[in-house]
Amino acid sequence: MTDEDFDPHTTPFVPAGDLDTDTADDGEREAPTRLPANMQDYVDDEVARRIRAEIRSLADAAFAEALTPELFEQLRAATARTVAATLASRVRAADQEAADAESSASGQVYPTLLAFVDAVIRPHYRRAVDNPEHNWCPQWWLHGEAFRRLDALWRAWEHLRKDPQTGMSVWWKDHADHHMGKLLDPIGPFAKCSARHGHKDTLPPLPAIAPNPALFDTPADPTDTGNDAGTDTDTDTDTDTEGASR
Repeated sequence: MTDEDFDPHTTPFVPAGDLDTDTADDGEREAPTRLPANMQDYVDDEVARRIRAEIRSLADAAFAEALTPELFEQLRAATARTVAATLASRVRAADQEAADAESSASGQVYPTLLAFVDAVIRPHYRRAVDNPEHNWCPQWWLHGEAFRRLDALWRAWEHLRKDPQTGMSVWWKDHADHHMGKLLDPIGPFAKCSARHGHKDTLPPLPAIAPNPALFDTPADPTDTGNDAGTDTDTDTDTDTEGASR
C-alpha cells in the first residue's frame, strides 16, 4: 500500500504487535512465551523435584539439630514399645486364628477358655463382688485353681450343650453352681484380691513336708489291701504307704 492509496477514513488501524512479522526485513520471529505442553510438563516436574530435594535437605538439617540425645532415647523407647505391641498383637491374632481353626474342626462353640469366660461366665453369672459374701479377681487367669475350675466348666459346657433336654440344667446345677461357689467364696482363691483393687498374689501354696521318695517309686496296686504286710514293718511306715497308694 502506497501513501497515495492510504485513506485514514477507510483503512482499519492495526496495532504494531499484530503486524505480520514474516514481512520484517530481518526475517526474525517473536520468541514464544510458553513451551509445548510435553516440554512444559517436564520442566514443571523437574522444578517440583528440585523443590522437594531442597525441602528434604532443610528438614534433615533441622531434624539433626533438634534431635537431642534425650529426644533420641525417647524416640528409641517409643519405637521399641510400638514394635513389641505390634508383635504381640500379631502373635495374638495368629493364636486366635489357630484356635478358631481348631475349634471349627472340633465342633466347639468357643475356641478358647478366655472366649468362654467372657461370653458365658461373666455376662450370665453376675454377682455383687467385693463384699463379705462374694469375691472375684479381674485377673482370674493368674490363679491356678480358678484357671482349672473355669477350664473344667468350659469343657463340661461344650459337652452338655449337645443335650437339648437337660444338658444345660445339669451344667448349671452340677458344674457352674459348684465351681463358681468355690471361686467366689471370700476365703477361696480370690481371698486377697478384689474387683476394685485387682490381683494380689499373696496366698501361698498349701504347706507340705517332703515325704520319703521311695514311697512313690512303685505305682500303687489297687488290688493290694495291705493284709500281706510283714509283721516286722513299722506301723507308721504302713500308714504312710497306704496314704500314698490312695
